[in-house]
Amino acid sequence: MTLKEKTELLIEKFVNKETLLYVTFGVLTTLVNYAVFFSLRYAWMPKDGSFLYLVINAIAWFVSFIFAYVTNKIFVFHSKGLDKKSQLREIASFSGARLLSLGFEQLGILIFINWMKFNGAIVKLALGVFVVLINYFLSKFIIFKKEEA
Repeated sequence: MTLKEKTELLIEKFVNKETLLYVTFGVLTTLVNYAVFFSLRYAWMPKDGSFLYLVINAIAWFVSFIFAYVTNKIFVFHSKGLDKKSQLREIASFSGARLLSLGFEQLGILIFINWMKFNGAIVKLALGVFVVLINYFLSKFIIFKKEEA
């Protein structure tokens, strides 16, 4: 198989309707997160890199978490699990995965904003890229994976 054929197969596998929907709703989820984060940041104005950034980030995460769960379940991965057991499994694994990525983001904020005094907006944006990637792979391959027929 040529490199061109391998590249085409790889693109075909990852550039599809599901991926485009995930990116679209991921951008919207990120916008929800940033809107809450920057609104609260502006309202409370922590200028010294205080722990308040962690509180603000946790609130923004929670609001975007709800938005992300609903849109991923319904529009992206078309999860059909309506029975109680399926829903509990999904919400538990989605929550666990998102808490993992929140922990990563909170640690990044603690290190780069609080300790190293980097620009809060730049750090938040950079961490967002990694969080989206982590969340996509966890959602696709663990949380909303298609049941084997």
